[in-house]
This record gives sequence, C-alpha cells and structure tokens, in this order.
Amino acid sequence: MKIVQYIHSLDIGGAEIHTLELCKGLVKLGHEVIIVGPEGSLGSEFEKARVKVIIDNPIGYKIDFGFIARQIKFLKIEKPQVVHCHEFLLTVHGLIAGFRAAVPVRVVNVHSPLPGWNTPIYKKIPNLILNFVLVNLMATDVIALTHATRKLRLWGELILPWKIRVIPNGIEIKKFSPQRNDKTEAHLKLCRKLKMPPQTFVIGTLSRLSVEKGVDVGIKGFMEFLNKVPNPHDFHLVIAGEGVLKSELEELVAKGNKNKYITFLGEIEEDFKPSYLWGLDLFLFPTKYEGFGLVLTEAMVAKSLTLSSNLQVLREITEDGRFGYHFKKSNPNDLCKTLRKIIDSTHSHEKMLEGASEHVSINYSLEKFVKSYAQLYENSLRRNTL
Repeated sequence: MKIVQYIHSLDIGGAEIHTLELCKGLVKLGHEVIIVGPEGSLGSEFEKARVKVIIDNPIGYKIDFGFIARQIKFLKIEKPQVVHCHEFLLTVHGLIAGFRAAVPVRVVNVHSPLPGWNTPIYKKIPNLILNFVLVNLMATDVIALTHATRKLRLWGELILPWKIRVIPNGIEIKKFSPQRNDKTEAHLKLCRKLKMPPQTFVIGTLSRLSVEKGVDVGIKGFMEFLNKVPNPHDFHLVIAGEGVLKSELEELVAKGNKNKYITFLGEIEEDFKPSYLWGLDLFLFPTKYEGFGLVLTEAMVAKSLTLSSNLQVLREITEDGRFGYHFKKSNPNDLCKTLRKIIDSTHSHEKMLEGASEHVSINYSLEKFVKSYAQLYENSLRRNTL
C-alpha cells in the first residue's frame, strides 16, 4: 500500500515524533510511505527509515491554492491508496488535494482538538466551521487519540460519529523500561549533574516552555510547597525543555528567591530521555491543554511517580488516578496540596508504579499503535473501493 503523510513541521515535537514512529512502523510492515512537509531537523530521520521526504508546505496560515494544486498533481502521479493529514493546517490543504485527486482513503488527525485551542473566539469559530465542512464532506476517517478526544470531536467539532476512530499514541516500551539498577544509577547521575546530595527528592518536567504546557503553574506550586515544608533543601525541581517562555519562567523563579531549588536543564537529547525519566522521583506534568500526553506514558513506563493536571485525556491514561496522581488544572495551590499528600504518604507506591508500567505496556505500545493504523487503512480501503 502506498501512503502519503502530510505534516506542518519536520522539527521535533509531539505530533512530529508520533508521525515519525508511525512511518517507521508502516515501512517495517512493507508499506511504501511518503511524507510531505517543510524542511526540519527530523527530515534525515524519516529518510533513514526509508520514508521518501518531499519538501513542500503551504505559505502562511491561509489557504494556499498553489500548494493544493501542486499536491493534486503530485497525488495523481503517485496514485497512493491513503493520504493521512496531521494537524489543522495540513488537514485543510492535504484533505482538499486528496479529495480532488480521488485518493480512496483520506485520514485526518488534528492532534489537539480545535475546541481547546487558546485562541480568540473570532479566530476559532471560522476554523471550526471550515473543519466541520471539509472533514465531514471529504474525510473517510477521523482520528481521536482518546475516548475523551472522541467526545470533543463529536460534540465540539460536530464530526459525524461513524467517521471517528479512537487510536491512542504508542511508545517504545523497551526503550523506557528500566532494568534492575537503572533507576538508582540514573538518579545518582542526575544528582551529580545538578550538584545535589544523592538523597534529594528530584521532581522533573519535560515539555516545551510554552503557555499551554503550564510550567508556570508547576513552578508556582513547587515554590508554595517549599514555603510550607520544614526541609525544603531535600527537594529540587528540574525544568527540561526550551521555549518562548524560558526567560519569563527564570524571572518567576528569581522573584521567588528559589534559584537554588529549581534548575533549568534546557533541551535534552532524545537518547537521554529514558535516563532522565528514570532519575526522577516524581514526574510533574502541569499541562493546561493536551491532545494525548505521550510523555506521561513514558514516565509511567519509566516507573517514576507522576503528578499531572486533571485533564480528562490524562485521567484516561492513568485510569482516573489509579496509576498516577492529579491536581486541578492551572491551580498551583492544589498542586502544592497534592504534592504534600504524596510526600507525607506512609504507604509504598511500588504497587502503583508496577501497575502503571504494565498498564502502558498493554495499552500504549508502539506495536499496537502501528498495527491499529495499518488495520484502519486496510479496512477503510475495502469500504471505499467497493
């Protein structure tokens, strides 16, 4: 089967890694995969995976009819059985091109549903209308990453229910599963790197430093926690990632006079990510909005305790708190209270950690993720070529 994937970026990000892993898996299953997108750091990774990379993308954020015309011509030459469009910008362009080129299977995956976008209502409504018309008219299948997302697709975007398929993201379980001494060694290594005593309780985040990731909430909640515990020197918060809010967040820490308790680690290499997660006593995920929460599943497999905001998509991953803790979204005070509850707890978390790792291994493996998409393409192709 020949499959063309459309994506708005080939730089590192959640949707981009999701697409890279999907393409790798599809190639291993014997499919021919082409990806269309702008130049980016992940382009070489796609090529290593034997995915053909076509550099092209819409100009700006309005409909680029030149791009659509080029893609119609391209698709008529390539004659793929599937076009799969990631995120809203490429849903608009790739979907129109795929429909006009009579590609039988046209899959749409806006990883972060439109109703939750942090944009003014006057911008959001036109996008919702455009999405409603194009997707219901032209898409054969619409992806929801969780059952909570399915509800948003259904009631927030008004997508026809028979088009929606729930396929969660997946991770490489073996990569993030610690062996016998991995966690102890990673913790000691992290403490040495940060020049902290080995007994320090290390809390860490891992995300872009942007508004929707809520790192400011995490910092405020942690600083409040430090002010309330008798032994603040026993705790340290590590902020991993880069982004537009970095200087603002550093200023927030400086104003709170908590520089010695909070470290900005910067961007971490993908190969270092498992070791970083193993080294944490608690993974903090204070996100304000999320399409899925891939890094939460990685931390759960890494057997680190997790404390995340109470978004419905995240509660679905932890089975409503069975395999991880939650606090009220955008509420530093509740984060502080929940963190104190975790620290003051006298019972072992071993059962929760083992259960979380097993739960993700069964439900969110990379193998299951790729096979689900391959099956979706095959089933949709049969339906739409009768």
